[in-house]
Formats: sequence, C-alpha cells, structure tokens
Amino acid sequence: MNSRLFIYAFVIATFFACGQKEKKADTTSNASEKTNTSTETEEEKEINKDVIKVLTIDDKIVSIKATFSKVEKLVPALDKKLVKEDVGGGFTELEGYFNPDIPVKVKNSEMGEHGSMITTYYFKDNKLFFVFEQEFSEASMRGPFTNKEKRYYMYDGELIRVLEKEKTVKSGEIDMSKVQNIDITDQWKSKADVVTNLKKAARDVCERIGKVKTIRLDNGRWISTDDANSGVEIKDGKFIMFYKSGDKIINTVHSYGLTEKDGIEYLNLLDDSGEESVYGLLEYSEESMVLSYLNRGSTLTYRKEK
Repeated sequence: MNSRLFIYAFVIATFFACGQKEKKADTTSNASEKTNTSTETEEEKEINKDVIKVLTIDDKIVSIKATFSKVEKLVPALDKKLVKEDVGGGFTELEGYFNPDIPVKVKNSEMGEHGSMITTYYFKDNKLFFVFEQEFSEASMRGPFTNKEKRYYMYDGELIRVLEKEKTVKSGEIDMSKVQNIDITDQWKSKADVVTNLKKAARDVCERIGKVKTIRLDNGRWISTDDANSGVEIKDGKFIMFYKSGDKIINTVHSYGLTEKDGIEYLNLLDDSGEESVYGLLEYSEESMVLSYLNRGSTLTYRKEK
C-alpha cells in the first residue's frame, strides 16, 4: 500500500515539474519575441529618420508664402529709398529696402498716360524668390479699364509656379480680390530663361536705387563691457547676439534695419520667429557701440574685438 502511494505521489510531482518547465520555456520564448519586436521597431525608427522628405510643389509654395510674410514684417524697420526718373509722357519711381546693402524688397513703378506697370521683387539671402506684377491699362479716358496681376514663385532658383488673373470693367474701381487665379506655369518652354530675365530686371532696379546712400553697420564683433561671455556680431546683413556658456556658444540671429526719427537713430531687430525688438543706437564707432534697450530702459555697452 505504501509503495503504491509513493509511486502515485512521484507521478504527480513529475507532472507538475514538467508543466513548470514548459511555462518557463513559453515565458522565455514570449520575452524573446517581445525583445525582437521591440528591436525591429527601433530599427524602423532609425531608418525612418534617414528618409528625406521630398517636397511637393505645394510644400514649396507654402514655404515661399511664409518667407514673403517675414519680408513684409521686416520692411517697415528698413530705410525706404526712392528714386524718381522722368520718362516721356510719364515717370518711373523706384522704391527699395536693403539690409543693409543686401536687397530685401524693391519695386519698379512705371506710369504712363494710359496705363501703368508695377513690378515688385522679393529676396531672401540676396536670392530672388517671388515677383508680383500689376498692370493697369485703359482703352480711353472713359474706359473700359483692365487690371492684370501675375505672380512668379521661385524655389532654389527654379520657377515652380506662375499665376495670372485679369478683370475688365467699363467704369469704377476694379476689385481683384475675388478674381480667380489661373495657373500658366507651362506657358513658357524655357522656365530658366524666365528666371534669368526676372533676375536681370531686379538687379537693374537695385543698381539704379543703389546710387542712393544707405546706412549700414560694418562687419565685426563687439564684446560686452559687463560680461566678457556676451557680445554681438554683425555679419553679411545679420545682427547676431551671442553668449558663451562653457564650450557652447548660443547665437540669436536677427535681420536688422536702421531708422532715424527726431535726430535719434534706432536699431530695429527681427528674429526668425518674426519677433521685433527696438534699440536706440546711442554710439557707434570703430572702437565701441552703445545701445539702449527701449523696452527695459537699460544701456548695453560693447567694445570692438581686436
């Protein structure tokens, strides 16, 4: 009897021991599968990081419109340069904004007896990216009257889209806001020639305006007299505020313009986010630069780095 009980107990113990081993094996297998799955996911993430997004035409247009908005925000902080030229039966007016000598926005307005053509050129980092044409004509003094608008979008020097709209009325003002744009990008066989001609026209306007003296700050670095780790650098039309923290240098890059009012010169800064700050330029020479931060009423003094 005792031997039978012993054998029965041995069989049950062996059964449960095998079950535990199988469970451990299953658990180990599941853990291994989870680990492999996790590893594959991380690898996919790494691969996705290396995938370069291909920009569509619409993506590029969005980028151009964003840059256009930044330029329009910057323009009020820049000096306005005007040149007027008399032409038989009319006149030409050239208007330019430079930062400091690099073009940001220039406009060529040609006014005649029975019409006008206004062309505005927009630049980013001295590269033409957008052109807006406005043409007005009249059949006679009593009409009809026609307005045409044309927009050229350029991305990395390539013409990617041209839009045109037109409206004629017998009398009164012409509202172009509700007129639909028509895509005429494929109208030209050689888009490169279109870009070349637009660039030449824009540079011609810049050169003619360039006869007017523009205020500028020379390239260089200035160090704060209060903190040797803080300073400013003026480089290629940019006003860069920097701060050294250990081995790192933190830079804040601004576009800048100089204006004058009531005998006081103002330094207008605009960062990449579109935030503007204004300083009074109290002193500027080869040796030093003194700024007054108008928002806080504090004075910042810098010495030219040698």
